[in-house]
Amino acid sequence: MVDDQIVLQNTSNDNDFFIDLYGKNINIQAIVGKNGSGKSSLLDIIYRVINNLSFSLLTKTQSQLTPLFLINDLYADLYYSVGSQTYTISCKGEQIEWRKVDLLKHTVIETLYLSTWTKEKFEFKTLIEKSKELFYVIVTNYSPQSLVSNEYKAEKVSFYYQGKLRERRDASWMPSLFHKNDGYLTPICLAPYREDNGAINITKELRLTTYRLSSIFLYYEYSGKKDTLIDNYSLCDIRYEFRPTFSKEKFQNYNGESRKPITYVSNKSIAKLILELFGVYDGILLNRHKIYRSCCEYLTAKVLTIVDTYQSYARYRKLFFKNNSTTKYDVQISISGALPPPANQELLRKLIEQLIKDKSHITIKLRQVLGLLQYILKCKKQNMDDSWLTAISTDFSFKTYIEEVHNNPTVDSIESMQALLPPPIFDVKIFLKKENSKKEDNILLCDLSSGEKQMLCVLSTLVYHVLNLISIAKETDRVSYRNIMIMLDEVEICFHPDYQRQFITRLVTALHNLGLTKECAFYILLATHSPFILSDICQRNILYLKEGEDVSKTIKVNPFCANVNDILDQSFFMEKGFSGEFAASKVRELIKYLDSNSQRSHSGWTKDSAEYFIKQMIGDPIIQSALLAMFNKKFYG
Repeated sequence: MVDDQIVLQNTSNDNDFFIDLYGKNINIQAIVGKNGSGKSSLLDIIYRVINNLSFSLLTKTQSQLTPLFLINDLYADLYYSVGSQTYTISCKGEQIEWRKVDLLKHTVIETLYLSTWTKEKFEFKTLIEKSKELFYVIVTNYSPQSLVSNEYKAEKVSFYYQGKLRERRDASWMPSLFHKNDGYLTPICLAPYREDNGAINITKELRLTTYRLSSIFLYYEYSGKKDTLIDNYSLCDIRYEFRPTFSKEKFQNYNGESRKPITYVSNKSIAKLILELFGVYDGILLNRHKIYRSCCEYLTAKVLTIVDTYQSYARYRKLFFKNNSTTKYDVQISISGALPPPANQELLRKLIEQLIKDKSHITIKLRQVLGLLQYILKCKKQNMDDSWLTAISTDFSFKTYIEEVHNNPTVDSIESMQALLPPPIFDVKIFLKKENSKKEDNILLCDLSSGEKQMLCVLSTLVYHVLNLISIAKETDRVSYRNIMIMLDEVEICFHPDYQRQFITRLVTALHNLGLTKECAFYILLATHSPFILSDICQRNILYLKEGEDVSKTIKVNPFCANVNDILDQSFFMEKGFSGEFAASKVRELIKYLDSNSQRSHSGWTKDSAEYFIKQMIGDPIIQSALLAMFNKKFYG
């Protein structure tokens, strides 16, 4: 809130066209103002409120690898609406309240949650039921100066231990919001991931972007939709290259100090039993086929990470990890050594059954690797020509892969396309073709300009997280959010003005074309300095900040489809004009000289330099004409 006031706007009589301006289930709003006006501070308050609610709801019901902390001195109220119903999340230090309210009558309809640190814990099944009344927040902010965890350590935070809140010194509440190792339980995710010093691993981000984009591009290609997320490019090919060291690099923490490979030779090996329960074990292929063996190593280790990471699989941790703890493990003995007692073997069977039934984002890569393993076993069983399997140990295209492994199935959703991709033991390369280009060469995704890569990175990140949220089916025992708030802080970073102009259309088109608006409702909030982005947003949907104050009522120009100069003047408070400050200072010096009686100024102006500056360097014809009139008056009367 600004000024501790709530301004109610009656939308019951809104024209249906306005309500669905961006299409069904999408609403877009913006916050604008100069640097230091309070835009990011306002967003930070939202992050803090969601963090404290999450801590209060979840800290006694889950075990997180990166724990949540309570921000001790937060006093803020966040109001939001789902449909026609209004809710409030109120943070008053240690007291957190989540309520359904009637603001017109100033009454509480229902208290959904009230923090009680010494009483019984909040029932997890209650959160599952209430999730439809909450929302999930996806944040993107690529500014190198923003969301630096170390800069938040000055805030006092607490953690929950043995029934009490205990203060934690020199800790930041922010890191846990970058991690999604809780299966999207905590209703906020900050992207991209940053180290505590704010550093973003650009190489890793590009690799993730490439993987995420591959399913989007391929879905468009195989579903017949004519879109590529970016103008003037079309998909040419997606190729894969075998990376034999991937499993060892990815899962080395699970192989103990010796970093030994997982072995399957023992008839009593848990690793072997895992493969048998999935129906993909073949002892001969393990010793003779490097692709098959790498897939087995990946499958086995992926099972460990799922059990280790996600709360919905926590009951299986005792199968692999000492004392059922969640630190870095030496599980070599457990995986490659003797089988557990019969009771634990039965528990392992239940684990594999649950993994097979789980169609969420948690198991998408398991399904990818199982698809390839089943194909390899089919080739051996039917004595099929396996020359293609030899070929994929080097380089292959997705077109060949989907024909050979999956027999060109029908692709009716992007989720189904994700399951058809090769497993992560292969590196991905996306080749694009630039339309209307005289060059015949295909362009690698990594060779695009920084602005082009940024556009694809932002859009693919949003789509990735939304798809993961959708994958959590409503009937499961996990929280399933269907109201999504997308917060974009200075999303125009790296964008040419034309990309800024296109961004809203690109985002809205992607959400609709990928079928995401059929599953979720989206509220998109942008904090922006771009007049081109603002020209796609209606006046009533914009909060104007000036020195921390709401000055929306003073703005007369509606930016929607308006002239960019008018938007700059009012929406971004450009009181000192639109020219660069250096050029403006030179004009002011010249005016001072032309107004004086001196033939030479202290700043170096002469008649010749003034005439050259006016006639050869001034771009605006109106300013040029005015200065020329002053020049003629000074020197020619």
